[in-house]
Amino acid sequence: MRPDVLTPAPQVRALTAALDGAEAALRRAVAVAARRGPGVRHLGSRSGRRTLAGVFLDLLCCHCLLRDPWSAPAASRLVPELLRQSAEELGLYFGPHVPDGPNGDSAAAREQLRLLVVELARLSGEEDPCPLDRERLGAALTQLGSAAPDSTPCAAWLRSAARLLLTELASPDEEFGPRGSFPYRRPARALAERRALVVAAGACTETWLTARTDAPSAFVADPAWLTGVLQRTVVRLGTAPVPGRAPDVTATAAAEVLERCAQGRRFDLPGTPL
Repeated sequence: MRPDVLTPAPQVRALTAALDGAEAALRRAVAVAARRGPGVRHLGSRSGRRTLAGVFLDLLCCHCLLRDPWSAPAASRLVPELLRQSAEELGLYFGPHVPDGPNGDSAAAREQLRLLVVELARLSGEEDPCPLDRERLGAALTQLGSAAPDSTPCAAWLRSAARLLLTELASPDEEFGPRGSFPYRRPARALAERRALVVAAGACTETWLTARTDAPSAFVADPAWLTGVLQRTVVRLGTAPVPGRAPDVTATAAAEVLERCAQGRRFDLPGTPL
């Protein structure tokens, strides 16, 4: 097991294997996008960069959830859904309209994604709401409100997001209406997803707060990736929009994806060599 995954539970091991598969699919998608074939969101297009950056940010969120035993119950609920959405996004690069590369990589990627979706369906199904460590989550989100340097373009948005997420943490069990990214689920499942998203926000925030001092890499210590992850988390929660203009971190995340592919590094938090 990789050293950044500390929980030996079988479910977490299976989720880690699925995460590895999603990382491989992202690398294949970058290779396809670089060919600039017909019908492909190539690397020079805004839609291409946004797709690859969004999948990368979701993979980082999954890694944060799988790093520590306290967030493992939320990982069991949320990681399969995030990876399923990532597989759906990456499928745009491997559809039948996309010509095969010299090594038949599009056909191989389609099969890889098909098997990943099958495995994710097997891993899904946890409907019991995960426990909330309100003290730990509250401490992380409160610290986030003052931690981002004012000199960074993300600082004001992160402070507003911290206040919104603290409000969400205080009342995560209120009646679900048709909001969020999963509006038609049964109440128990909707509550489980909502709680898992709050835990994800706290786990990612904790990771970034630690990275500011441990600094495993300049990218992880930068608040840009956390901003991107929290933007996606807030959208999935379906809360009121975070006040203020949301900084666009697409370029930063997409550049990191391309750099890691070029250097043969993984899409985990420290960018471990393959």
